[in-house]
Amino acid sequence: MRFKGEFMNRFEIEGNLARDAYYSEPKSKDGKATAIMTVAVSRASASGADFITVKLFGDLATAVRDKLGKGNHVIVTGYISTSSYQPKGSKEKIYSQDLIGVEIKKIKGSATSSTNGFTEE
Repeated sequence: MRFKGEFMNRFEIEGNLARDAYYSEPKSKDGKATAIMTVAVSRASASGADFITVKLFGDLATAVRDKLGKGNHVIVTGYISTSSYQPKGSKEKIYSQDLIGVEIKKIKGSATSSTNGFTEE
């Protein structure tokens, strides 16, 4: 999914990777690779950082595994996905929100190239 035009359900964060991304191979032939990365984003009004988790899928997940590591400065663009489920034996519904990354730009690199939503500058 690429962003063409403006959407209301969109996020953009900038920060440094807090750790190497967790990468998972596809479980089936038709499955997609997944990665979960944590970006440390500086707070505007206070010292410290917020640690924001972003999920990635497919070729973008593989690119992050191969080209990014702890400490890399990145800008991540994506959308917010909301889901819910009801655990067995429970009357309560559980709601969750995930940030799904669709484009990543690595900042402070020596070359500029772009593939599958991943850009190096």
